[in-house]
Amino acid sequence: MRLLLLPFIVWIVAEFATLIVIGGTIGLGWTLLLYLGVSAAGLWLLRRQGLAALRGLQRNAGASRSLAAPAFEGVLLALAGLLFLIPGFLSDLAALPLLIPAVRRAIAARWTGGRAAATADRRAPDVIDVEYEEVRDDADRIRSGSGPGSPWAGRDERR
Repeated sequence: MRLLLLPFIVWIVAEFATLIVIGGTIGLGWTLLLYLGVSAAGLWLLRRQGLAALRGLQRNAGASRSLAAPAFEGVLLALAGLLFLIPGFLSDLAALPLLIPAVRRAIAARWTGGRAAATADRRAPDVIDVEYEEVRDDADRIRSGSGPGSPWAGRDERR
């Protein structure tokens, strides 16, 4: 159990160390202002990218495409939001790459089935709308008795 807590303890110590170093360099007021500004910008970007991911999910659902990659991108955006809510600069720094669509697509492609998931937006839909007209050939006319028949056919076949 202690082994599972070790990464979290290391993370918290690293966050505090980062805050102390930045606070010692630029001062407490500027550090708090910087932290609030970075967090606000991150949450604004998260909202914007989250809405774009939701539109992509709806677009894929409407086109009968796989929803695995867009849904996983939504999970990555939720993770970015969680990282922005955790106080500290390192968590914000870890969340920033998840806000870049190309990074999310690459991670989603890795976890949801390779290149097919990454290129799902560029694939053509599986449905092809066509019209057809039935054309009867000479063999059908001969069988139905509506055509002149073949000169090679026997007497019984000519009619």
